[in-house]
Amino acid sequence: MLTHHDALKALPKNSQKKPGMVQMAISKIAKLYAIEKQIKPLNAEQRYLIRRKKANHYWMTLKSGVMIK
Repeated sequence: MLTHHDALKALPKNSQKKPGMVQMAISKIAKLYAIEKQIKPLNAEQRYLIRRKKANHYWMTLKSGVMIK
């Protein structure tokens, strides 16, 4: 399974050093996967509530294309 580090390594060498939109997007996706891994054993309602609380910000920034910390 590929990790976000693998995805970053696949980028051209000159873009690996300075954080850009691609790196920020990969980082946010990695955070979403981490949240999903944590909530996997919970029931559907609990997962929904945690997603709304923790993951909504990452989804919204990815969806809008605006990468803001």
